[in-house]
Amino acid sequence: MVNDGIRTELHRASKAYKDQKGKDIDLADCWDRFFKSRKDEMVATGQKFINTAIEEMRTRWTHDPEASAEWNDRAQAVHNALTELESHVDEIYMNNLELQDLK
Repeated sequence: MVNDGIRTELHRASKAYKDQKGKDIDLADCWDRFFKSRKDEMVATGQKFINTAIEEMRTRWTHDPEASAEWNDRAQAVHNALTELESHVDEIYMNNLELQDLK
């Protein structure tokens, strides 16, 4: 997996730095925290995108007293489907990665 390769190289760089400078650094931990933050941002962006699209659809499918009964029935069906979809947006997630021990 790419993430494991990146973490391995960062661990190797951390060891080389310690050998040269005598100081401990944990670049893999920095990467892990960065990656989790980016992953969480991607999930939030996806959820926001879907919520925005739902609101736009709701606006387009508004009950119209001048429209036909068939159109208004469809609009109500779309509203019902959007409400159902909206109730599942928080189920969008990305699993945390299983991280190998680099010691």
